Amino acid sequence: MIRESVFSSYDKWSKPLVSEVAEVVNLLKEHGYDSKKLALVTGLQEKNINSWTANYKKEPLDVSTIPYPCWCFLSALAGIPNISTNEKIIEVDDIRRVLRLFKPTAFGPRNTFVCPTPEQFSKL
Repeated sequence: MIRESVFSSYDKWSKPLVSEVAEVVNLLKEHGYDSKKLALVTGLQEKNINSWTANYKKEPLDVSTIPYPCWCFLSALAGIPNISTNEKIIEVDDIRRVLRLFKPTAFGPRNTFVCPTPEQFSKL
């Protein structure tokens, strides 16, 4: 079960646990999005995506290192309501359109994180 507080705006956001990220990643696999495909469209390395769910079976209550925009993006792809997705699953063809809404550094390392503006999220 995923806590509601992980789907809130950045200023009220609770970082998801590794088990919560793993749950979303498993939902994505059901829709045809594996970590390899996600790495392709986001420009992230597959090992980064895998690290967000590291040890979720042994330590499910560990806090994930996933950056906020990546979490919002993955949640939107899984059809989980967050920001303004209206519970829609984003089709593979639309991923690049959605990615254009984020700053180039949005999916970069945690220390270069720049939160997308509310205006950028409202376009989703």
